[in-house]
This record gives sequence, structure tokens and C-alpha cells, in this order.
Amino acid sequence: TTAPCMCLPLHGAIAVRDQLRPLSSEHHTSEHTSDSNEPAPAPARSDRPPAYWFHPLVHLAIRRLRASRESARDWDALRAAPDAAPTDRRTFSEQGKATPLSFAASGSDVLAAWVADMDVEVPDVVLQAVRDRIDSGGLGYDFYDEPIPVYEAFVERMATAFDWKTEVDDVLRLHDVIQGLQWTLDVLTEPGDGVVIQTPIYPPFLTSITDFGRRVVANPLRLGADGWEMDFDHLETVAAQPDVSTLLLCLPHNPCGVVLDRDQLRTIAEIAERHDLLVISDEIHCDLVYAPNRHIPAASVSDIAAERTVTTTAATKTFNMAGLRMAFIHCSSERYGPPLKAIPTRLLGGLNSLGQVATVAGWAHGQSWIDELVAGLDHNRHLLRDLLADRLPDVRYHPPAGLGDDPAEVFLERGRVALNSGLAFGQGGEGHVRLNFATSPEMLERVVDRMASVLD
Repeated sequence: TTAPCMCLPLHGAIAVRDQLRPLSSEHHTSEHTSDSNEPAPAPARSDRPPAYWFHPLVHLAIRRLRASRESARDWDALRAAPDAAPTDRRTFSEQGKATPLSFAASGSDVLAAWVADMDVEVPDVVLQAVRDRIDSGGLGYDFYDEPIPVYEAFVERMATAFDWKTEVDDVLRLHDVIQGLQWTLDVLTEPGDGVVIQTPIYPPFLTSITDFGRRVVANPLRLGADGWEMDFDHLETVAAQPDVSTLLLCLPHNPCGVVLDRDQLRTIAEIAERHDLLVISDEIHCDLVYAPNRHIPAASVSDIAAERTVTTTAATKTFNMAGLRMAFIHCSSERYGPPLKAIPTRLLGGLNSLGQVATVAGWAHGQSWIDELVAGLDHNRHLLRDLLADRLPDVRYHPPAGLGDDPAEVFLERGRVALNSGLAFGQGGEGHVRLNFATSPEMLERVVDRMASVLD
């Protein structure tokens, strides 16, 4: 189904051009500058390790004696435990985003509806797995412990959730999906190569391309009768450019929420085959898709797709645990797999054990929690549609004619609501904001009321 708010599961992309007067220069608070399509100079590969984020507990320098080395983790028992049952504590918080990070950029009086964290607690089964690891003293080096079966967890999850058969040997562990994207660009493309993206798009995609000296080639999403959709005719045109080597997908799309079906994914694979393109598919939001749609991994639809595609994904978005920093690359391609898997161990860095145990636990026992979460998000996306229709009837969900501006700046300054500026998402983002509706219905009403007050 499609609502007027064409959205990623966590976000709504809202067009508000011509509805707001721009702020005067003295009120301008945004530090955003739009990303240039001109590639930045790229250093030699040996000098350009992909960036990654460190686990928060690393910086606490925790020192604990290890519990008995003989008491190895019983992973089979963990995987055999019952699924986590939904409980009241997992419902969306009525307090909204209360963490300091949410307000740090804007002030404590601002309702934060921008960053892609959810106002929902991490499932008990994940918290317990992390606590057990900490209580065992398991915060030191883990190379002498029983291996955490995170590769096996990936293979099992892809098979059970998405009917995608994968092999452990084709999986790499990473800290972050953007680290995976950057590593893939660095190894499998050349400076100056064109990389096709569907704009508007998650801003780190844009900067990852230009930071590595590649060129952004926009294939803007278009607004059809049923919502945002990919323009396959234009994709064929830009894919034929001689310097274009790569197609970057975001499935489901962030921020517009486009979900591609099997036939569409096969069309993409055929275009990639005709023009000899690498396909990089970021699928971190794979669990957050609304019925009757379902997520289909891009690499799973055909032998051609499997040979052309590198997939990055993680459990961290689903279970609201981005700070645990655990992600994956999958590639079964005979052409692309070997160079990707040749990453030097020290360049990748050691993977934190807490992110791994959380991923294993969440994927093994979190499906009922995911079902409840998606039901709550589905309710909120329809609530947001109704609230906007009632209180902001002049806000439109498609780009109107005329010049755009930066409505997020105005909503922050005058309404004290922090939203993502559409300008950061590249071509097609102007005149839009991204709103995170993964919060309580009460908080969502407060956000929309404040937005409405700006237009009163």
C-alpha cells in the first residue's frame, strides 16, 4: 500500500516547497552544504582505508577479569531458546527521543524527528545476550574464545526470512554498512568512475562516492500514480555512459521507501549485464517492509544478479542498536568476490563481540518483536498521513512547480522541530524534509502540531 507520505519505514519524505517563507540570513542556522557532483581527488588505495566506527564501550576502557575460560558460550542453547515475546516495554516511548545525542545539534526544547533511531527499546533477548557476555567478563580479545556464530546467523536469517540461499564463505563481517560500501567502491571501481544512484538518497551515499574520487550520476526517482518509482528508461540511458561502472541501490529506498519486486530487480540485473555494471545493494532496512510488499534481496533473483551484486546489510537498524556496530558484506560473484575478500585483517579491524552476540540473538529470536514493531510503524505512517491532511493540508507529497527552499530550517527555527533537510539527499530532495515517525502516536501529534504552528 502507498500512503501520501511516500516513506521509508522509519521516515516520510514530505514536499513543502512554496509553503514556507525562507528565514532571513540572521536566522540561518543550518551548516549543510549540498554535495558536489564533481569527484574529489582520490589518494592511492594503500593510503585510503575505509572509515569505520568504534563500539562505544571501547572508549570506556573497561577492565574486568575474565570468568572461567572453561565456561564457553553455549551457542546451540542460545539458538534453541524460545522466541522473544512482545511486551509492553517494547511499545513506542511516550517521551520521544530523550537521549542527549538527539538534541545536541538543536537544543533541548526541540522535538527530534530526524535521526534514524526509533523510540522503542531494544528487545529483551538482545539485551540479555549482551548482559550475559558482559557478566562473563567477555570484553577482552575474543580470538581465544569459542567463535561467535555470526556468519551462520547471517546464512540462517537470509534463508528463513527472505528465501535466499547463501554460503558462509561468501560473507564478510564489518562494523558498518557504509564501511562496506566504501570498501567495495575502493576495491572494485576506479577513480573517475561514474556511480549511478537513485536520488534523493541517503546523504552518506553521496559523500562516499565523491570522497573516493568517483562521480555521482543521478537517476532521479519519479512520482507515479502509486507513489515514488524507479525510472528504468532513464537508468538504461545513464548506464550506457562509457565511464559508468556501478549502480548503487538502497532497498528499501531511503528516504522514499521504494520497494522493488522480483521482475523489477531482474530488469536491473539485465541492465547491469548489458552495460557491465557492478551492483552494490544496501539492504539494511530489509526487515521493515509493509504488507503486501516484501523484501527481495537483489542478488537472489537470478544467476546474473548473483554474479553482478555485492550486498551490504545488518541487524542493527531492525533492533534499534546502531551503536553496537555490526554489519555484513555478501558477494558470491566469481569476478568481484575474491578481491573483496582479500581485505587485510588489520585494515578491517577487530569486530566487537557485543554487536555479534546481539545480532545472533536478535535474528534467532526476534521475529515476533519485529512483527510488533512493523505493525506499530504501519499504524504511525497512516496516522502521519491523517495528521498532515488535517493540520497541514497545504503540505504536498510531490514536488510542486517553482523554485524550492529548505523547509527543515524553517521548521527548526520557528517550530522547534528537527527534521532532515531534503537538500542533503541530492537531486530531487530540494523542497522536502525527512520525518522520522518511529515514535509514540502522542509524540507524532506533537511534532505535527508544531509544524502546523509554523504555517498558522
